[in-house]
Amino acid sequence: MNRQAILNGFPNDDRLMFASLLDSARSCAQTGRPAFSDFFDPARCSRFLRVLGSLRSELRVAASAFGGAENCERRMIGICPDDSCIDESAYPITALEVTYNARYAPDLGHKDFLGSVLGLGIERAHVGDVMVRDGSAVVFVCSDIAGFILANLERVGKTAVKAAPAGAAPLNVEAGRARELTLTLSSMRLDNLISAAHRLPRSKAADLIRAEKVFVNWALVKSVSENVKPGDIVTARGFGRLRVAGVMGLSKKDKIRLKIEIFS
Repeated sequence: MNRQAILNGFPNDDRLMFASLLDSARSCAQTGRPAFSDFFDPARCSRFLRVLGSLRSELRVAASAFGGAENCERRMIGICPDDSCIDESAYPITALEVTYNARYAPDLGHKDFLGSVLGLGIERAHVGDVMVRDGSAVVFVCSDIAGFILANLERVGKTAVKAAPAGAAPLNVEAGRARELTLTLSSMRLDNLISAAHRLPRSKAADLIRAEKVFVNWALVKSVSENVKPGDIVTARGFGRLRVAGVMGLSKKDKIRLKIEIFS
């Protein structure tokens, strides 16, 4: 395996991250103990898994990813010996529930919670998805920093909050607070959807896609003409996540009436 040639295939920002994964893979092969990364965004996670998969016969390890709950967008990569697999419960991920009085702070959203957690001096790579509901948010974090957050997170913005370990029940990250919208589109193209949902010029929506900042069902999409369908989860980095809830028929001008849910 030509380690340097493999690393040279990555942009500078990703090179150190993948070098660390390679070191973890080698350690796993030697010791037989699973290894885990920090949280990665969907694009990095997908690419890192693909390259690790191509090296499986040489490294003698297998890799998978998990974010703390089904359909989490930001995920850790777990590496295990080639003849075994990692149970999701083994990932060092802790879900914290942050509660507050929504009556006094009805507009708290994803950026508010994430900003307050990072404001404690925590690196972004140690925090996974943030799911906001009315009166609470669930934050997935690396287990080794969970206690620090529990002890120190007292406010989100100006709002008093209380952090505690989330319950053991399975969490659905799509069950967060959602705002329903009905859009009228000329087609189901991805650039059309992003433009209408986020009130952007279509050219700006296309630029987001070409800049590799848009994901459909947690997979990177590079084509502006990609068609979406009911049930798809679409994430535009910097604008949040939405779900295509359903097609409601055609307007009088034969345009598509589409219901979407935008998550906080």
